[in-house]
Amino acid sequence: MKTELTPRQLRGLFLVIEINVLLWLLVCVAVWHSGVEQNIKYCATVGMVIAAVLQHWAYYNLFKKAKQIESQQSSEQRTHGDCQ
Repeated sequence: MKTELTPRQLRGLFLVIEINVLLWLLVCVAVWHSGVEQNIKYCATVGMVIAAVLQHWAYYNLFKKAKQIESQQSSEQRTHGDCQ
């Protein structure tokens, strides 16, 4: 049983990923400005890069799909509205 996510749910997931990127950015900046060891700095940087890649993926697979579904629904509503 496959359930499709609604555009609102897709946008919500995208928002969560956006927040994740911003949090990783804050962590990365804070770690690089602190006196921690280099390996910790590099781990924070890798986390930031992974979050950025996931955000890029989310834009194309979640946000754009939500917009596509909404445009299809609005065109169907216009089509059905003309038929009545």
